[in-house]
Order: sequence, then C-alpha cells, then structure tokens
Amino acid sequence: MPRDFQIGGESLVSVKGNPLVNIGSLSELGLSLDPISVSFEFFKDPLIVNAWGKAPVDMQTMNAIAHIRMELVHYDPSILDACVRSTLGGATNVNVGTVERAGKRLGAGDQLFSGNNFYVSLNIASPQGGIPWRFPFSYLEENPYTLTLGTNRSTVVLNWTAITYTFDPWGEGTGAEGYVLYSNTLDS
Repeated sequence: MPRDFQIGGESLVSVKGNPLVNIGSLSELGLSLDPISVSFEFFKDPLIVNAWGKAPVDMQTMNAIAHIRMELVHYDPSILDACVRSTLGGATNVNVGTVERAGKRLGAGDQLFSGNNFYVSLNIASPQGGIPWRFPFSYLEENPYTLTLGTNRSTVVLNWTAITYTFDPWGEGTGAEGYVLYSNTLDS
C-alpha cells in the first residue's frame, strides 16, 4: 500500500464475552463520537554486562499491553452493564455495580467465552478504513467509564486495557510467544 492519508471513518464497537453476563454472542456496544484512541505499551528490560558499564548491551522484550479509549454517543446501556459485570469478575446474579470477592481472577484458568473467564473480546469495526481491530482479552480499566448526561446528548467515555492471556503461562516453555494481543479479524 503506498503512502497516503489513513482515514478510518466511523467506528462501531461490539463485544463478546462470558454468556453468564449476557454477552455470549457478539453484541453491539455503540458508535464512537470521536476517533477511538489505541495506544500500546511495550515492556523492555535492559541486559547489563559489567564490561559495558551502565549502558545495556542489548534489550529484552517483555510483552505488551494495549490501552483503548473511546467515547460512545449511541450505545446500549444493557451491554455496557454486561461489560461492567465482566470487569468486576462476573457478578451475575446481582445488580450491576456489585463487586465480586477481592482477588478473583478475570481469566480464572478458563478459555475465552467459557466457564469463569470474564475477559471481554473488544471489536472495533471501521468499514471506511477497512482495518478492523479485535482485542480478545480486554477489561475496563480502574477508571472504567465516565457518563456525561445532558439534554443535547449523553455519552460514555470508556477506558479499556487489553492483555495477552493464557491459562498456562509456561506455554510449553515458550511463555507468551504466539499469544494474541490484538488481531484484525473480528469475532463472529
């Protein structure tokens, strides 16, 4: 592809997650008001060798995470509630906003979309730009969302984090190698 302006166009955000919180099938969360921001955090560690003094002789890659920020203007509050329930560890039989016990793991050793795994697969479709984004292991960050209420329009600002996840961090001795942080194939 030659160098050119890259205009993604409008974005539709959909989610899929644990059926216990009512997002077992791909569900439309909402439309973005402004551009969706995706930023990556690549972790590195220096390799220090005495003969090189304090300068690293090489750098080690130590995995990565992604941060996704969006403001939705046309959204489904029930799907937002399901995302909040997932982020709080899957509190399913209570009102939204009720927390699980401290220390509960979001993945809990299960595969995505099953059992006790409450990660949300975050999908961003951008038909004009032609490049969709999927973050299979996402959750709402510590300051998960801000509601703006008004007579003109009400919006919700969502802050997501995506990680690479596996129920087996040893991974046949390969660790995180080959695990997906994001892809360009949406859930079906």
